[in-house]
Amino acid sequence: MASNVNYSKILIAAGKAIGIAAVVNAVLFFILFAAKLIDPHVGVGPANDPINVVAVIISTVMFMAIGTVIFLLLARFSQNPARIFTWVCIVGFVLTLANPFLGIPNVPTSMALAINLLHIAPAYLLWRFLTRSVA
Repeated sequence: MASNVNYSKILIAAGKAIGIAAVVNAVLFFILFAAKLIDPHVGVGPANDPINVVAVIISTVMFMAIGTVIFLLLARFSQNPARIFTWVCIVGFVLTLANPFLGIPNVPTSMALAINLLHIAPAYLLWRFLTRSVA
């Protein structure tokens, strides 16, 4: 069991990572939308609504919050949370790459690849900020 874990430092780092990732993904969404790589006519989610920046930000924050909880549990119950979380991030990132292809019916390949670009910043930032918070 890990001892002497500074949870407030981890939460502050997570907040910074989530804030930066939300801004980066919002800007990137508008760039991809302007470049016509994101098709507004392709429906996503249970209501089959067109993808929008609000959905991108909500998804970014939600999944990064889940990652933060995983890191907090690792920090509490393991001796080397940074190393384990690195592998969790790698596996999680690779798994998210299939999501646009499997989760959006009739998605154009170019749009699925563009959506995958939105997964890079949150995965990297969460890994970078959280693993440094315990160093």
